[in-house]
Amino acid sequence: GGIGGSINLIPKRADDEPLTRITPFFVSRSQFGTAVDVGRRFGEAKEWGVRVNGMYRRGESAIDRERLELGFGSVGADYRGERVRITADLGYQSNDSRQSRSFLGVAPGIEIPRAPDLTLNQNQPYEFQRTQTRFGAVRAEYDLTADTTVYAAFGTRTTRESALANFPTLTTSAGDVDALFVRQHYISTASTAETGIRTRFATGPIAHRATLSAAGYWTTTDYPKAIQF
Repeated sequence: GGIGGSINLIPKRADDEPLTRITPFFVSRSQFGTAVDVGRRFGEAKEWGVRVNGMYRRGESAIDRERLELGFGSVGADYRGERVRITADLGYQSNDSRQSRSFLGVAPGIEIPRAPDLTLNQNQPYEFQRTQTRFGAVRAEYDLTADTTVYAAFGTRTTRESALANFPTLTTSAGDVDALFVRQHYISTASTAETGIRTRFATGPIAHRATLSAAGYWTTTDYPKAIQF
């Protein structure tokens, strides 16, 4: 049921040159926001670095009466010594949507009518979805030799969601709909850990790179409250 693979995400780090970037922007119908990106390095050899990113946007989407609010902030710190490198990241994201349009199911045997205008919103004004996510990660590397490095990393994430939403089902070809409303909370946590060693060597004219590593991923999801009506 899933596709194997991996995604290599590289967090932002402070460059040698100071950075201060403020970017106002406009999205969709009437969503306005601002993004901030600040980076600095400290120390005689600029071995310490801090990178701060923040973003906030709020307004109405292209769908009538759907309002979205998104806030994000993160801090990335790093130390780069002669043989030791350490990074740490902390972040928080809040996503609040009001009257977001749901997916429409279709009952068996129903001839599907012509689709309505995509900008129309049939959802109720009191429907909402609030999601808050906190995350952190730390990673360390140490050079045993010029060719061999050991490393270890750990990360964790917690997501909390509260929602009142409806799940409509088309019941007639005339466009009649039955809606199941759900009031729910859920909490999702995930943790990851990795450790390993990588090295490079040569046998005659052939160069080699080898890595031995172990990784773990643990996740849980709890639904302390879910009411259907």
